[in-house]
Amino acid sequence: MLGEGAVRALLATTTALFATEIDTQHYAEFFRWRSENLSGYRSLYERFAVVVDGAAREARRSDFASCDLAVRGEILQGLKPGKYALVFERDRLRFHKYIFQEILVLFARTDAWIWLGYEAWPGTPRGLEAYTQAPRKA
Repeated sequence: MLGEGAVRALLATTTALFATEIDTQHYAEFFRWRSENLSGYRSLYERFAVVVDGAAREARRSDFASCDLAVRGEILQGLKPGKYALVFERDRLRFHKYIFQEILVLFARTDAWIWLGYEAWPGTPRGLEAYTQAPRKA
């Protein structure tokens, strides 16, 4: 089972990627499910938490999840893979591919719809009473 420290770090990463506070319940479920059902994800998530918590302690003397959004953003910027990532920065490359990109894909399938003005994302029941009411004037 994925440790709470790793879950907190991953959720803090999620909010830092979008520079705002969002509902993170479905992200927590996503991370827990992947760590329990897909090979290698639990160790990757735990390793990520160690790296970002270490960087946060160097910067602010607290864990990553306790830092404000700006500090978390700076730490994540430092984790971007560079030119020689395949040789010297394998962790950064893994973090980018298996954490950052997957968070962005999940966001595109869920919260991005809310940001665009929809009541909910596709597949989520919504507006069950709206069809019984007269349309609102613009």
